[in-house]
Amino acid sequence: MRSIRLKPFIWWALPALLFILCSLVYTGWFQQDVQPELSSRQFSEETLVDQLLALRLDERIHRVSWHYDILSIDFQIGESEQAMASVLEDIGEIGDFAFSETDNIKQILVRVLSAPSAKNLLLAIDAQRSNWMVVNRNQTSTQLWLKQLQQQSKMTMTRQAVDRYQLLQS
Repeated sequence: MRSIRLKPFIWWALPALLFILCSLVYTGWFQQDVQPELSSRQFSEETLVDQLLALRLDERIHRVSWHYDILSIDFQIGESEQAMASVLEDIGEIGDFAFSETDNIKQILVRVLSAPSAKNLLLAIDAQRSNWMVVNRNQTSTQLWLKQLQQQSKMTMTRQAVDRYQLLQS
């Protein structure tokens, strides 16, 4: 059997090379720059648009804000009674999504403004995760859903909204 003879240069070069490689791996030189992946149940600024678009809301969103665990949404609606019924349905969809399908939204603030000026406040809602109950809105009338919404959130309707959309405020 033939023995392998290495030159003295290689005897000190191999450990040095091994040391350098280990140092590079230890410091992260060879690691890919990977962003931590968010859970599908986490709402974030990066996913805000995609997640709200996926809800397929009927009414136009005027403004959205995400700050810590509070989601704020402003809607603009037209003059028709159908517009108010539609935005109330949208609010239910947002609440169900926020409180059932995410882990990090604790509060929703919704304002409904009259279009086109968006200066007249019609309705304001402050809903908390701890008070939200998922309701089958397909089997309830707008008036019944509105009463349930009043019971599970802090809601304020202006006189203009009550008169214009024939909303019952209890």
